[in-house]
Amino acid sequence: QVARRFGARGPLHAGGSLPCAMSNWLLAVSSGNDARVRNALKTFGECSTYQVPNRLKFGSFDSLVKNLDDLSKCDSQVEQVLRRLERLLIEMDHTWTPEVVFGTPQGEWFKSAPSTYLKNFRWEETLSPVKSTNVSVLGAKLAQFQAAGDDEVKQQAGVVQDLKAQANSIAKKESGTLAQRDLVDVLTPDVVESGDFVFTQHFTTLVVILPRGGEKDFQTFCDTFEVTPSADESHEKQRIVKPVVPMSMKKFDKVHDKDGFTAWRVVILKGRTDDFAAAARQRKAVVREFEFSVKDFKALEIKRKELDRRQKEEEVRLFRLANAAYSDAFRAYGHLKAMRCFVECALRFGVSPDSGAPKFSAFLFTPTALAARKEQEIRKVLGEATQADFGQEHCTRAGAKKEAATDLVAAEDQDYFPYVCLPLSSSFA
Repeated sequence: QVARRFGARGPLHAGGSLPCAMSNWLLAVSSGNDARVRNALKTFGECSTYQVPNRLKFGSFDSLVKNLDDLSKCDSQVEQVLRRLERLLIEMDHTWTPEVVFGTPQGEWFKSAPSTYLKNFRWEETLSPVKSTNVSVLGAKLAQFQAAGDDEVKQQAGVVQDLKAQANSIAKKESGTLAQRDLVDVLTPDVVESGDFVFTQHFTTLVVILPRGGEKDFQTFCDTFEVTPSADESHEKQRIVKPVVPMSMKKFDKVHDKDGFTAWRVVILKGRTDDFAAAARQRKAVVREFEFSVKDFKALEIKRKELDRRQKEEEVRLFRLANAAYSDAFRAYGHLKAMRCFVECALRFGVSPDSGAPKFSAFLFTPTALAARKEQEIRKVLGEATQADFGQEHCTRAGAKKEAATDLVAAEDQDYFPYVCLPLSSSFA
């Protein structure tokens, strides 16, 4: 009666995709059918007990329907988190192997692969106490439990991303052309000689980047460059017409560029740098102001090394946080599946008038690679092994409707199965 009232939902209902597309199925049948179903499925794969508590609190049957929808949403959110975390961890370490860290009632902690964790799934009271609250509250607590770790990972990922942006900005400056690169990386202490840069009360040094083959023409330009004084300049400035110090143009021989650019220095009178730069640009030269300092260079080197060290440390922290968050999210994922299975069983099989709890047996079915392509055949075997629960006439009529359906959506709407089937994955990448 309960099944007819709420609809005995088929295996496509819970996951939105074919269970065979997943690595495992979480199956539940009414009590007494466990051995018969396991025996029917043994040629298709492996069955292992999945501990789904049958005494979860749920209130009324109407609330169960809402719980089913809420748990389905939580389940989907946790799957998205697991998928994102798995991609992140694989990107950070291609050799990464997923592990689930879980506790026992005795206070012991163990590590195992996700697939092993599911095959040996045991309900963790420390994570989700069965008797203390109802299904809806447990589901919300599980969602909050995994979300806390996910939020911490997101925050840490933002820190790492900022550090990477700073490192990429430095790398971009180091890898550009000579005209684009930071002169701190170009004019290093092993390149600059004593006396190359002159800074006095009246003179300053400019760095000029010249294109391939432009040296001779620019040398002539420096020797002949004159500034026409403006009418509002002082009498003293009107007498200065050649601001470039003769013979001051010098090439930095140790600076090399793949595109043929060369670096030079020019000593010039202060106050005439803008005029010089404007005239140099017309000759395809790039004029840049730069004050060389060994002290500043060493300070910048220390700063960059500290940035690199901090980036590595924060990446290690992110990896550890993501690992822990993945483990917590997977534990929540396994428990949410168990809760969904319980709610589905309560709706499908009803509850015992004596205990007020549904009577069912749940187990994990892992099809072989070959059997995973035989979903319809497995479904048929499951139906035959459990049809006594709904009656031969009901299952025969449901099968006839299914065969008459023209597409998968229509088949999903018309399917009524005397068992619960939820897709359960151990990998999300």
